[in-house]
Amino acid sequence: MDEKEHVESFLKKWKNSELAVGEPYCKDGRWYVEVKRKYRKLENFLAENLPKISLGKDIENVVKEGGYRVLTSKDLLTDDLKLFWSEYIDGKMPWER
Repeated sequence: MDEKEHVESFLKKWKNSELAVGEPYCKDGRWYVEVKRKYRKLENFLAENLPKISLGKDIENVVKEGGYRVLTSKDLLTDDLKLFWSEYIDGKMPWER
């Protein structure tokens, strides 16, 4: 398949697609299309896909048993966790702080 055929195939696929936000467009010689997201929130993606992701046997067992819950940013941004997140994001080892 040559470049012209690839472009035609791309345009045919996306021109009237319900998933496309707008029309396909060419920028700097490359074709693009903006697509609607299936998941707008990470917690929705994780809730649906976590059981399908390979995370190692111990974590997979917890997921299979339903012994977890997906936390939202509201759950994670509490006063109790401020120090943890500031140290985690800092990226330095404890002896470097």
